[in-house]
Amino acid sequence: MKLSALSRIMAVATLVVLAACSDSALSPDVEIIRTPPTIDYHPALVVSLVDDDSIDDLRRHPTTIRNGDSGGFFSRFYPLLMSIGGVPASEAVECWRCGIDSGELNETGMTLRSLCNNAGWEAVSHTVTARFYGAYVYDTFEDAMLAVSKGRLDLESYGESSNLTTHIYIRSEKKNYWYTKNGEWREVEDRYIRPKLMRSWKNYIAENPTFPIEYQVRDSKLMIEEMLGTEVKTFIPPADSRNYHIWSYASTVYPYLVGSMNASNLEEHPNQMPLASIAIRWGKSTFDDSDGPNKADDSLFKRWKNDFLRLKESGTYAIILGTHMYLDCWKNVIDSELQSNGGSYPDSYVVPVRRPKDMPGSFLQPDPSTGLEDWGEWKMDENGKITGFGWYPCPGTRLYQYWKFLLWIKSQGIEIMTIKDNLDRIANKSSRGMWIPSSFLDPYDDYLDEDFVFVGADGSTVRKKN
Repeated sequence: MKLSALSRIMAVATLVVLAACSDSALSPDVEIIRTPPTIDYHPALVVSLVDDDSIDDLRRHPTTIRNGDSGGFFSRFYPLLMSIGGVPASEAVECWRCGIDSGELNETGMTLRSLCNNAGWEAVSHTVTARFYGAYVYDTFEDAMLAVSKGRLDLESYGESSNLTTHIYIRSEKKNYWYTKNGEWREVEDRYIRPKLMRSWKNYIAENPTFPIEYQVRDSKLMIEEMLGTEVKTFIPPADSRNYHIWSYASTVYPYLVGSMNASNLEEHPNQMPLASIAIRWGKSTFDDSDGPNKADDSLFKRWKNDFLRLKESGTYAIILGTHMYLDCWKNVIDSELQSNGGSYPDSYVVPVRRPKDMPGSFLQPDPSTGLEDWGEWKMDENGKITGFGWYPCPGTRLYQYWKFLLWIKSQGIEIMTIKDNLDRIANKSSRGMWIPSSFLDPYDDYLDEDFVFVGADGSTVRKKN
């Protein structure tokens, strides 16, 4: 089987860097042969910005404006990007959050369509219903109930659609069941089936043979393209869902796959072949902190800047910064900064966007309450001084430090573009077979017998030793 694009795997979640893994990431049973570049290939570093999950509840009323509890890709991220020159982002779209899977866009979906068609954003497939984690596997239903009675299986129920609800897979029946709040077991709808099987929580042992991979991977692309009216070239599997089976299938559908992995010694192995098959990321504790506060000072900006410089100096071609803008760590408010509390930050700037349903056709402009006719533009000079006019995030927040960080990146002459456009610059010329560092996959996946060959944009090759 030819896997035409798996050499184009990258990684995202927080900070992700395009740089190749060392050979040590491969199994010791795999030997590879490299040939040197045939051309001098040193493309400029480009940064891409991606936000996961397509979440934004888009509420706008006095309480929301005051406390900033409502937020996401549109009400937090979009104003920030417009205020630094209107750079585009890539949004990892879960179809079910946008009405895409139902055939009728909700307000979130309509907003995304406008961002893609009018603001240069890229829609990235993040599956239809974002299934991840696994189902506990048993041979029979009786075996499962015995495990429950002996306290070996923790039962959780948050509804069928929750990834935290207990699922079981019964091998003898080839069926999946979920645990209801009433203590019943019901068969899982196809769209909520988990991709993996496990003996204990997150101890994955196999892929789920009933997982609707075509629906989640291929159909999500077709749905997004039809409903948002935009091309989809990039796929990001959610959280723990990625495995060899999903990567292999997705590579036949998408030019670019984006995952996540840990890597070390980046400086020693920048941009080895295959160019787009590896990446590293900063952990959530340092960048997109799901458990952290939204307050931050300049020390955070300085830390990001120093880490970025380390990566830039290693010869990296592309960096992807990833966020989950709906998390509380990105709330755009510090109470003491608000004008209503004696500060200098306008209360209306906390949530500066218009409701799409209230102002169709003009909702990409600032809300009238801000007093702004447009978003304005801010810049940073070589000495770190910020000048400009228009909307800006609340000082003292993590969002403000991110804003400064992006202004600094632009001040270095580094371009910001979508993942698709970024990878179009540096994708491999051709590829065949499979070569993925083992940390992309789970231990149960066996892919070592496949042949592979990659021809890089620089003319270098990588192939398996016969």
